Amino acid sequence: MKDEKIPLIDCPIDYIFGEASGKILNEYGRFPCKIQCAVYAFMLQGTAKATLDITQYDFQKNDLIYLKPGSFFLVHNFSEDARLVYIVFSSDFVEKHAYGMRRLSVVPMQSFHPILPVNDEQAEVITMIKEETWSVPMQRARAFFREQEDVVEENANIYVFGSCRITLTELKPKGMGVWAAKRIQVRMEGEDADVEKIYHRYFIQFLSTGG
Repeated sequence: MKDEKIPLIDCPIDYIFGEASGKILNEYGRFPCKIQCAVYAFMLQGTAKATLDITQYDFQKNDLIYLKPGSFFLVHNFSEDARLVYIVFSSDFVEKHAYGMRRLSVVPMQSFHPILPVNDEQAEVITMIKEETWSVPMQRARAFFREQEDVVEENANIYVFGSCRITLTELKPKGMGVWAAKRIQVRMEGEDADVEKIYHRYFIQFLSTGG
């Protein structure tokens, strides 16, 4: 199969981070794609099976995962209880900050093997970043919800989708210099079906090419 026939996945902004469920990831995946961005993920719970380039891998709780730019990736399945946190750097950001990104790869072995299992003590440190937080400019998030025909805007920071109430909160930037990420908290409260539906749209918008 030629590259041009395979979907190219990139991050539409410099970097984003957040949390995703197995249900969302199963809907998003299950097709071959080429990863143009750099992806770091950590399995909070559950299991998954995926093919990276030509090798099939099994992921489980406490696995630290690295997908380098240029990788071919195919999700086979995430368990229903699977949850992971992730940070994604766009291809442009990786190119502009190549030296810093190489230093970010604190586990050189992941250049050769994409999975690094960690122990419970190390996992506690990693999961400190587990928060409903996205490194997305506030104006981009507001624009997204305003573009949804079935979302009602109560004010600049509160939106309603069916039974789901969405609240945006701007947080202090995290990091220093070019690594300082403008962050927002996105809280979605309501019936599971409505929350999953609008979250799925939001997730796809800010993680896929052209978002």
